[in-house]
Amino acid sequence: VCFVDTQSDVDLYNSLGAEKIADSIVKGITGSTVNITNNTPTKAAIQNGDIWVSRLQQECNVQGFSRQTVDGIPGPNTLAGCPTIKIGGRGKITGLLQEKLNSLGFNCGNVDGIFGENTRQAVMRYQSSRGLLPDGVVGQNTWRKLLGI
Repeated sequence: VCFVDTQSDVDLYNSLGAEKIADSIVKGITGSTVNITNNTPTKAAIQNGDIWVSRLQQECNVQGFSRQTVDGIPGPNTLAGCPTIKIGGRGKITGLLQEKLNSLGFNCGNVDGIFGENTRQAVMRYQSSRGLLPDGVVGQNTWRKLLGI
């Protein structure tokens, strides 16, 4: 995180603490701070649909695409567990994709779990906006952008 090569650096580090320093780095990079009190979402939060990444992880496990920890933290295991989906796909993972696209302003219509033409068009708009090839197929590169990793 930092170079600590003098006693004054040690004193400054100890007075601020790692969390405050991390908050400052996040704010410097993103312009805002995050407030994470617990990295493990509650079972109730997952069941209530409050945590999109946790719900995606859970569904990828249920459908046999992965056996990952459901922790709500996107990373390599989450990405590896996400299947390629395209027009004609159906199910909860497609519904989660639709939720995410709609929440990001790429309207695909009703969240019905059916990867139809509206969803394909929304995926293509999203891909174009993120510098990806707009092929309408949600593979690893598109999932990576959706997960923010």
